[in-house]
Amino acid sequence: MSNLVQIAFVAVGIVLLVVILIGVGAGVVLATAAALGGGYGNRAEGEGDYRGDRAAALAAGKAALRAVGARDIRTDATTGAIHARRAATRWSGGEDLTVRISPAQPGRQRVAIESRSTVRGTTIDWRQNRRNVAAFLAALRSDERRATSDE
Repeated sequence: MSNLVQIAFVAVGIVLLVVILIGVGAGVVLATAAALGGGYGNRAEGEGDYRGDRAAALAAGKAALRAVGARDIRTDATTGAIHARRAATRWSGGEDLTVRISPAQPGRQRVAIESRSTVRGTTIDWRQNRRNVAAFLAALRSDERRATSDE
């Protein structure tokens, strides 16, 4: 009987060791993935100013969303926010994009964007949300430059 107890303790010890090693291994994989171009988290935010009235900023926001590949673009009538979605790619399961516009100062609007992974529980987004925000803000600035050069 004492041999069976010793074997049971050794077996339990081996199982615990394997579980600990798997946990450490998973942590190393996540840290490596983040260091090699991924990013922890499932969302990113950014903001910029747009020269023009609210209607012009809304139109520019929708155009910038189309420029980053967003689809299903719709405006919430009560809040004035623009909601859109990007399709899944090899890097992500897709993203929900929200643009909010508020007055900044006379003749200027504050445009804020949030990109959030569609798949809940996403730990590493491979920086796709950051790329969405950067591309949106670049498209918004480009639209603003084009609009002001036409004046």
